[in-house]
Amino acid sequence: ETGRSTCDVCPKGFFCLPVQFNYSGDSYDVCPAGYYCPAGTGSDWTACPAGTYGNQAGLFEEKQCRPCDGGKYCDREGQTAAAGFCRPGYYCSSA
Repeated sequence: ETGRSTCDVCPKGFFCLPVQFNYSGDSYDVCPAGYYCPAGTGSDWTACPAGTYGNQAGLFEEKQCRPCDGGKYCDREGQTAAAGFCRPGYYCSSA
């Protein structure tokens, strides 16, 4: 919007990128699954940490990332689901 004296902060659960001059849509998009976007997020999405996953879009706090399910492992950041089951003879902990 032109002629404004202030800029709005990008809402939580969304990320905002610079708007092109001829862009006619919204200037924000929903935060992708596997990440969370606090208010004011640009292209610097924050990944759900290892040991957790984010199975839905629009998260805005780390505590919304789900702990990895029992008997499964989540070994990377930014996962949208558990990576797999623990092998027989092993167990997974949230160390």
